[in-house]
Amino acid sequence: VTGGGVVSNVTATSADVTGLVPNTAYTFTVSAAGQSASVTTTTPSVALGTPVVSNATGTSLTLTWTNPNGGALPVVTGGGVVSNVTATSADVTGLVPNTAYTFTVSAAGQSASVSTTTLAVAVGTPVVSNLTANSLHLAWTNPNGGALPLLVTGTGGVVSNVTATSADVTGLTSNTTYTFTVSVAGQSASVTTTTLAAVLNVATNVAVVLVNDTTAQLSWTDNSINESGYQISLRDFTNGQIQTLVANTGVASPTNGNLAATLNLALTAGHLYGVYVNALSGTTVGPISGYARIDLRTAPVAPATVTATQSATPGVVTVNWTETSNSVSSFTIERLDLVNNTTTVVASGAAVSGIARTYTDTVTVSGSYQYQVTAVNAFGSSAATLATSPVINVVMP
Repeated sequence: VTGGGVVSNVTATSADVTGLVPNTAYTFTVSAAGQSASVTTTTPSVALGTPVVSNATGTSLTLTWTNPNGGALPVVTGGGVVSNVTATSADVTGLVPNTAYTFTVSAAGQSASVSTTTLAVAVGTPVVSNLTANSLHLAWTNPNGGALPLLVTGTGGVVSNVTATSADVTGLTSNTTYTFTVSVAGQSASVTTTTLAAVLNVATNVAVVLVNDTTAQLSWTDNSINESGYQISLRDFTNGQIQTLVANTGVASPTNGNLAATLNLALTAGHLYGVYVNALSGTTVGPISGYARIDLRTAPVAPATVTATQSATPGVVTVNWTETSNSVSSFTIERLDLVNNTTTVVASGAAVSGIARTYTDTVTVSGSYQYQVTAVNAFGSSAATLATSPVINVVMP
């Protein structure tokens, strides 16, 4: 009996063959008395050895395994770029650091797998941006599979908006040195920085204008440096109560040093109010500004310089006026019909808020008209101011 392996236990009609290679084709020939006969067969495949990981880095590794199956070239799957494949080994590159992978080696119908996690690699040194007296932004490179970092501050601050590569820090003290450490997957990197120095000065040119009975617009000149915002307060001089309207406006970019805010108010007729601002640096409150008055102890002063002008389109009349008080919550616009001796309110309340200085009316009937404007607040109404312009004569086509 010939054909390979070790032949034993030969009889006239049988033999055993051992020492064969799995997954290998053999042709055995039996010869006796000048006669021979042959058969071809393939040995079964056997299990591969579990792959072993070596030379591991954050982005690459080597896999090795035992493969008794006649040198059959395997297929390796699981991620990355596989190269240098032999019957018993392969290299894998292009992996993501600190990431779990499962690699499977398949050959001759047999497969074996191994799970492993690539090594973490160093995060980049944090870079500080958007630095103010009380806050900053940190950003860093992090190739470690999007792992969320643990951000450590050495001396304070509130960390928020943490992603795999950035974070915001607030609640810092001005002109103070901090060291921030970013730790990701056992890797750390640090940066040391000093917050800007804040100079809190008195705001000037504080002015308030009522929009309506519950809303006002406030403006002031920002004279501070590196402040974190402004606190806006309302003082009721009639009963002595002080109310914080805005705890912190936040940092705004002033236009020529001027800032503005919209306020929600709850005012009482017959009271005198003052609105004031303080610059802030974290929890430090700067000096108080002067007051912008809202006087509801009396009805507002009547508007001044009221004019009415008809446009080129017949019946379209624009009324303009000058406000003489910052305690006006709205205006009332009236049209006087000089032909029929009647007065019609054409706009009032929310339609003509306290910040209005103009209103356009549309007349649909030919006639002669004049306009007058009244200022209104929670206490009452001013006297009406008649337009100084000539009578408006409307001739409809």
